[in-house]
Amino acid sequence: EKSIPRTMWEHTMPDESPLVANEYLIMHTPSGITHDPFGNISDRFWPNIGRYDLERDEIVHLQYISESPIQILTAGGAIYMESLLNPNFKLVICTGPAGCGKTYQATSCATELCKRGDFIGVVVVPCIQGGAGTLPGNLDAKLDPDVKPIKNAIENYLIETNPTIRKKLDEFKRKGKNVRGSDIDNDRDSNQANEKSIVAKLEEMVDLTWERWFRNYHIDNIRGRSFRLRFIILDEFQDQNLRQADTLITRPNDDSKVVLTGDVGQVHANYLDRYNNGLTYACDLFKGAPMVARCHFLESENQRGALVQWVLDRKAERRGH
Repeated sequence: EKSIPRTMWEHTMPDESPLVANEYLIMHTPSGITHDPFGNISDRFWPNIGRYDLERDEIVHLQYISESPIQILTAGGAIYMESLLNPNFKLVICTGPAGCGKTYQATSCATELCKRGDFIGVVVVPCIQGGAGTLPGNLDAKLDPDVKPIKNAIENYLIETNPTIRKKLDEFKRKGKNVRGSDIDNDRDSNQANEKSIVAKLEEMVDLTWERWFRNYHIDNIRGRSFRLRFIILDEFQDQNLRQADTLITRPNDDSKVVLTGDVGQVHANYLDRYNNGLTYACDLFKGAPMVARCHFLESENQRGALVQWVLDRKAERRGH
């Protein structure tokens, strides 16, 4: 079906909790099969995931996931990307462990939406405890170490999507595999030179992307501001206190979009814990709001590979004891 009316859902699934605004549902067959991300084109749009649309009073298909600028491999990633691309959501809250793509997806989506003209720029407010520090340079230079995760996300986005970078990487890998006999030293030197050129090109493109679309602000410099037509990324929000959280979530206008990301299991700020922090406060404050999407990644949705997954599994085992 193109959609599922709420009354039909409640009749068919009487034991389920009442649907709330923008609740996502992952449906599967009795065999447990939900989705093959490497299947045919229709599978890539995650037809087994629906969202309860309060205005239509129906469970609807994902409507924006086909516009994703990057490949999505997990159900949590599909739900998050759908929320980021949906213009009706003015706030997206994304929680979950490290390595699931919270910052990466937000940064990739922000860049694409600016390119296509939905926003005029990206506002980044890094979580900094205390003042801007004593590093030399202007405020941007002082804050640069704290926005490295965003710049790293831009770099990974370019590696995945930019044809120039992809071509250089493919050439580098191909030459490395073709090393033979007495030419091994020359080929290795050539490969090393190519590697340096890839790094230099990447750094140049990251800087160009940042300078074109991104601006970083210290929290003390946004009081009284009103951001219009901006995509606003508030990373590591679990390290903001309640006063700072209130300041940050009241800056945007209706033509802007705000993304809060973080992990309440990794609170680094003094005097805060998993129950008393900006992220937990925001999740509770906006519960059930029709213009807000809440996404949570599972530990099994880690995208950084086997080593990080092993760490997450081991931590889960220890919590169980």
